[in-house]
Amino acid sequence: MRPSRCVLILVLALGLTACATPTAFNTEAPPSATEPVPTLQRESMSPTTAQQQPVMPTAVPIWSPTPQPPPTTATQPMTAPPVSSISTPTVPTSGELDASLVARVNGTGISRAAYELRAAQAQIYLLKQPGLDITTPAGKEEIQHLRARVLAWMVDQVLIEQAAAAHGITVTPQQVEEQVALMRGDDATRFNQWLASNGMTLDQLREQIRNDIITSAVRDMITQSLERRVPQVHVRHILLAEESAAQQALAKLKKGTDFAAVAREFSEDASTRAKGGDLGFIPRGVMPPEFDQVAFALRPRQTSDVIRTDSGLYIVQVLEVDPSREISAELWPVVQQNAFERWLEEQRAKAEIRVADVTLP
Repeated sequence: MRPSRCVLILVLALGLTACATPTAFNTEAPPSATEPVPTLQRESMSPTTAQQQPVMPTAVPIWSPTPQPPPTTATQPMTAPPVSSISTPTVPTSGELDASLVARVNGTGISRAAYELRAAQAQIYLLKQPGLDITTPAGKEEIQHLRARVLAWMVDQVLIEQAAAAHGITVTPQQVEEQVALMRGDDATRFNQWLASNGMTLDQLREQIRNDIITSAVRDMITQSLERRVPQVHVRHILLAEESAAQQALAKLKKGTDFAAVAREFSEDASTRAKGGDLGFIPRGVMPPEFDQVAFALRPRQTSDVIRTDSGLYIVQVLEVDPSREISAELWPVVQQNAFERWLEEQRAKAEIRVADVTLP
């Protein structure tokens, strides 16, 4: 669902950046001796999209917006879809909880007070997004979805903390203070203003930094045995949102039209469209599983039918197959991130988790 403990994909409205350096809830970075890069959640669009996203740790809160595919020009703004378009991990639930708790994870409680604080901070960030009106049904749905995402993130964080404890992974106060010092830089006034504008205290920021460092260490432990040389395919793809457009593109391909020409005409992936949909060499685990299943079964110069995935409709053409190729530096973080997300899914599946209803009336 992440690569030095710099990884890619999910993110924190409390705003964690690569290598555990926090950023702001809003689009303005906090004061820092070395300006941090905002973290973004990655949508499964294309490896090229992933290559252009900043790296970040995983299991960070899921409430920050997910970027669309990279802009086609330097001046084109990057927009974000509504929070409700971002899926929430399935969290099993059973039994009753004390009123003071919103969840219990393998016996560890998550207090309602801590949850409501996190949810309120996330909502501060959400309300800064343009076009959101929380008085409308759609706006209310955004808030409800956001609250579910915050709870799912907090459950994941407990699972990560439990894994860290089991393997003797700890964080020292000095590690945390080093990150705080990087953010504060030489402008304590601006730093304090940033904290206040985002509804955070210094202790809350310290706790978030600690969570990120723990998450980074656990992720590195989980992914350290991943193979770097693996089978890969060199593919082109056409990404579409509508079935009708996908069938039109497929019909042209079946008539013999060059794949690259059809990709330039139809594909909605702006990052690869001009290149005829060329993704380069990719390993398994970067694209959606349905994509991988088809692409790795094709022979060179073969073209697929329409592949339906949660992230869109794909048509792919395999150009080359390499049975043992080193994963590129750009895609290695994506492979790590996805492996860590699979581990988290496994932890949820085998954990004893009870959650309360956190929807608003």
